[in-house]
Amino acid sequence: MAPQPDAVLTGGGGINISVPSSAGSVSAGDKTDYGSLATGGRSPAVLIVRELLYRACEFSTNYDLDKDEAKAFYLKHLDALSGIISSQTESGDSALSSAVASSDDD
Repeated sequence: MAPQPDAVLTGGGGINISVPSSAGSVSAGDKTDYGSLATGGRSPAVLIVRELLYRACEFSTNYDLDKDEAKAFYLKHLDALSGIISSQTESGDSALSSAVASSDDD
């Protein structure tokens, strides 16, 4: 089963034509709407991490890396991904955590 997409594009359009009988004039119009819906609740960090993991797998396959080369390549990616993840963890809900900790001390 495939995961849900990160975004869904929406669109619609129509034509409007009216002919008033008293004035004898013709009017025409059109309407086009475009939009997008964010789905899944994925943060930008999650999307970046997922993309980097995918590209690392793609690179190792396309360039036919041997076991040692692939291991070194993945370890470098994991180090970079750990930095992204830890920066998000530190900024996530720290204000909420501080509020809970201070209310428990009272």
